Parts: sequence; C-alpha cells; structure tokens
Amino acid sequence: MRMFSEKPKISGISYANYINYTNYITFTMTTIRLFCASLALMFADAVTAQTVTSGTTGSCAWTLSGAPIAYTLTISGSGAMADYPYDAAPWDSCRHSITALVVERGVTSIGAYAFYFCQNLTSVSISGTLKGIGDYAFFGCRRLASVNIPNSVASIGSGAFRNCHSLASVSIPNSVARIDDYTFFGCRALTSVNIPSSVTSVGDGVFWDCSGLTSVKIPHSVTSIGNDAFYACISLASVNIPASVASIGSGAFSGCRSLTSVKIPNSVASIGRYTFFDCRSLASVNIPASVTSIGDGAFEYCRSLGAVTNLSATPQRIGSAVFDGVNTDICTLLVPESAAYAYKSAAGWGDFMNVSTLKAEN
Repeated sequence: MRMFSEKPKISGISYANYINYTNYITFTMTTIRLFCASLALMFADAVTAQTVTSGTTGSCAWTLSGAPIAYTLTISGSGAMADYPYDAAPWDSCRHSITALVVERGVTSIGAYAFYFCQNLTSVSISGTLKGIGDYAFFGCRRLASVNIPNSVASIGSGAFRNCHSLASVSIPNSVARIDDYTFFGCRALTSVNIPSSVTSVGDGVFWDCSGLTSVKIPHSVTSIGNDAFYACISLASVNIPASVASIGSGAFSGCRSLTSVKIPNSVASIGRYTFFDCRSLASVNIPASVTSIGDGAFEYCRSLGAVTNLSATPQRIGSAVFDGVNTDICTLLVPESAAYAYKSAAGWGDFMNVSTLKAEN
C-alpha cells in the first residue's frame, strides 16, 4: 500500500513536470478570475458613469443616492409626481437596484407606474402631505413587506400594490373612500385586513389571489363588493357581510376553499354569477328573503354544503348550474312552510330531495 508521503507516479509524466503543469493551471485560472473581476469593476464604473441620478418628475424632483446596488430614491419638492407608462419612469433603468424609497413632505401624489417592478424595494417612507397613490404605483414590488399609508391619502389607484407578493402588513387610512380595482391583487403574504369605516365600496378583484388572507373586516359603511373581490382567497375561513351591502359581484368569493359559513344580509337583492363557486368547505348558507335572483353557478362545486336556508316566500329565479356539484340528495333545503310545495316544483330548487320547513314566527 502506497504511503501518503510517496510521490505519485503519473504514466508518461515526471513528478517535476506534473507539479509544473498544475502550477501553470492554477496560475492561469487565477489570472482569468482577476481579469473577470477587473472587467466587472470596469463595467460597473461605466454603468455608474452613465446612470442619471437626479431629475424632475412632474412638479417634484427625484434623486438616487447610495451604492449602485442599493440605491435610495428620494422624491422631494411640492405638488404631484408625473404619471408614466409601465416602464417609462426616469429611474427605470435602475429600478432593480432601488432598495429604499423616501417621499418627502410637500409631495401630494405618487404617479401611475412610478415604482413599477422595483423588485428589491424593501423600505418605503411616505410623508403626511400625500393625498393620492396612482394606478399600479408599486406593481410588482415583490420584496416589499409592509407599508404605512398616511391618513392624508384619500385615493389609492387600481392595482397600486398588485403582485407585492411579500406584503404582509398594510394600513388603509380612514381617509380612503374606495378601494379600487385589483389594489392588492396577488399579495399572497397578506393575512388580515381591516377596511376602515370611510370605505363605501370594494372594487373588482381587490384581494384576488391573496392566498394567505385568513380574515377580513368589512365595515357597515360598505355598500358594494365588486366582481372577483376575494377570488381564490384560499385561506379565508369566515367573512361577515354587513347589512349595509346591497350588491355582491360575480365571483366575489369564488375559490375561497376554506370558507365554512356565510350569512348574506337582508339588504342584498341578487347573488351574482359564480359568487361562491368552488367554496368546497362551505357547510351552510343563509339566503335572505330580499334576494330575488341567483346567477349561474353561484354555489357550484360547494361540495360540503349540507344545509341551504332560503327565507323567500317565493322560489327565486335561478340560473344554470347553481347547485351543480352539490349533493342535493342529502343537502337539506329549509324554506318557509307556506312555500314548501312551490320549491319542490320550481326549476333548480326541485333537485333537492330533502326539503324541510321553517316554522313561521309569531
């Protein structure tokens, strides 16, 4: 057995030549690494030299400071920022290097698409003079975990925080009257939301694909919930719809697979298409007497549905496939005693094999 101190025997090559060869390879590789590092530094210096680090945006000024790999973008001055197409902000070429944003006192609005796809943005400081946040302003800021919106803000534009996948905490001030369409679409780290009492409407797709959302508080000031508002909020287990809500949009709670129960208030006149589609954990639902129509597929694939309470004295007109995927052989339909026969013979409602009656209140 050869000892470790013995010189290796390389066929056709002397030990001395072997050592020289390995030294040459090591020297060559080191030289290549040094050359690549120097080239990278030269490229970084060239990029830095060509980068514009200040300018104007609307009636405000902007400045980039700090290292090229971790810029702080500061918006200063007085008035509104400019609105931009999705990739035309003057700092767009550096957007992946911006890690912090400071909106100073005096700035009144953040422009549309202003910080579009600033994917490494982690810190945002907004002053109390801000009144509005433009459409898609923070779209795709995937590392942004929290943002404090000051009480001065009255409007938040469509898709303002769309696809901020790490956004786990956001404060909506009591100055906001409407949460616009797709504002928090795809904010998958968001677990809870308190909607302030100043809000009167929740727009289309506002919380679409907020897969981590487990609870939401809807105040009595809200009168409408938009189409697909909570679409695919797969962790949402319960929701309280206040009596102030007059309309619930199509697909509003579609795909909320953890939703176990829901009480629809007596203020709602219609249940839209696919409103509770594929709410596969929904065990019971209470339909008030105020509801006069139910859209296509409203409760389709609600496979756990065991009880449907319908307080209407007249069977509602319902669309197609409303209860498709529901086991109507065992699901109990509870209706007013005086309307039992009418339900048993009505289109859609007649599919329920187990119809029970509710005692009339004295």
